[in-house]
Formats: sequence, C-alpha cells, structure tokens
Amino acid sequence: MKSCSNFGRYIVVEGLEGSGKTTMIGFVKKMLIKEGFDILTVREPGGTPISEKIRKLIKKNFLEEKFLVKTELFMFYAARIQLMENIILPNLKSGKWVIGDRNFLSSYAYQGGKYGVKDDEIDKINKIAIGKFQPDLIIYLDVFPEIGISRIHERKSSKLDRIEKRSLDFFHQVRNRYLHIIKNQKEFMIIDANQDLSSVKRLFQHKICSWMKRLYQ
Repeated sequence: MKSCSNFGRYIVVEGLEGSGKTTMIGFVKKMLIKEGFDILTVREPGGTPISEKIRKLIKKNFLEEKFLVKTELFMFYAARIQLMENIILPNLKSGKWVIGDRNFLSSYAYQGGKYGVKDDEIDKINKIAIGKFQPDLIIYLDVFPEIGISRIHERKSSKLDRIEKRSLDFFHQVRNRYLHIIKNQKEFMIIDANQDLSSVKRLFQHKICSWMKRLYQ
C-alpha cells in the first residue's frame, strides 16, 4: 500500500510519561515500512541541534531559579518551530511519512489548564508558530499516572528530570486535559495503554490499519 499523493502524512503520538510512546512509535514505524512507506521519526522537544539544546534546558532541574510555566510554554514552541520548519515540513513535502513524539496538543495539556496558561492565549501562540497546520492523525496513549510514573521508576537508573518529578496530582490534571481536548481534533484515536505491551500493540495495529483503510478508500 503506497500513497497516491506526493505529500507525506504526519502522525503524532501523545501521552503521559510512561505511556509507551517511544515503544509504540517504533512499532508503527516498522508496520509502515513493511507497507512500503518512507518513514521519519521525530521527538518534541528536540529533533534539530537548536531544539535539542532547548530540550536539555526544559528538562534540567534548576535549584537557583523558579521555572515559570509561560517560560516553559514558549521554550516548547521555540523548539517546535525549529523542528516543524526545518525537518517535518520539508520531509512531508518530499513524500515521507513523519511520526512525531508529541506536538502542539501536549502544550495545551501540560502548560494549559486550571493552573497554567489559558487556552485562548495558547491558541494565539499556536497560530503564530504553526498556523493552520495539523497532524493527519493524533494517537493518545491513555495511562493512569500511577502506572506511568511507576514504569518510569522501573526503567530509569538515573535521576528523574524536572517534569518527571512533578506530583501525581499534576499528571492527573494533564491526563484529564488530554482526554478533554483531543476530542476537538479532526482525526484522533485513544488507546488504553494501561494494558500489557502485547495487548497494546494488538489494539494499536488494529486501529492504525482501520485508519489507513479509511484513508485510501
């Protein structure tokens, strides 16, 4: 199965820490390569030299200064612009399919909400940064924060980064935000990532195949 269009497709995988994004991105990449597609994977923040430096700053634990939520928001968007303009769009135009670990939805979930930046303000930043550009499909891996964070602790030998150290209450708020805002997206799917890996993979494969059949009808 190959695309009739010269323009590639952009799939974004979203989810809390420990939801299995990296694993499932690798899984869907192998699926699509078998179908004959040319695939590029990217991550946010990161993916370009500048964006990777921003990533290190975002995740660093600062003891001497409070990291403000608006600062965090603008740093994510600075990295996103670099990645979008220099990597994602050129590759889509060349016909490649791009699979992204996070995109703009994560800003609404992590930096928005009750204690963050208002949605209408993020809307304005988002419009300036990426305009009307939207992923072709957003996949949200839904995991309970208790399960996600326990997975992080199990697999990490090094210290947790600044975001991973946040409270369970924070991650519950982020999860609720995701479940609310993803329903406003044009093409999305929610996958229960609390299950064992083999079950998640089966569900993931089934939903991706169904989406692709609709795509090429």
